[in-house]
Amino acid sequence: MDAISSHIRICNSEHLRALLGRQASDLAQIVPDLQSKLPDLSRPEPLGPETGRYNLYKGVAHYFQMLASEQSVVIILDDMQKVDSATLQLLNYLTLQKKRSNGKRGCSPTFPVAL
Repeated sequence: MDAISSHIRICNSEHLRALLGRQASDLAQIVPDLQSKLPDLSRPEPLGPETGRYNLYKGVAHYFQMLASEQSVVIILDDMQKVDSATLQLLNYLTLQKKRSNGKRGCSPTFPVAL
């Protein structure tokens, strides 16, 4: 999440709003800097832990997909021996999204995830 936080700090508010769309409020749950950049964000409705987690994962995937549509994106994973189960689940979700998008015609851009 450090990479997302760093990028959000240097982006202007209008660009962030366009980049994230409706996913911004979900992503703000794990990236506090986003709330300060976009103070008018509404809090996501509590929909239960599974739905909340899915929306969060979808928000992270959307962020990387939109960013990859503007420029090349490289994600470097370090200290993987210290990763918690929630992060592994997120990485698994991103990997599955990559596999699904490869099978669709005209679905670009994709972002490679290497584990």
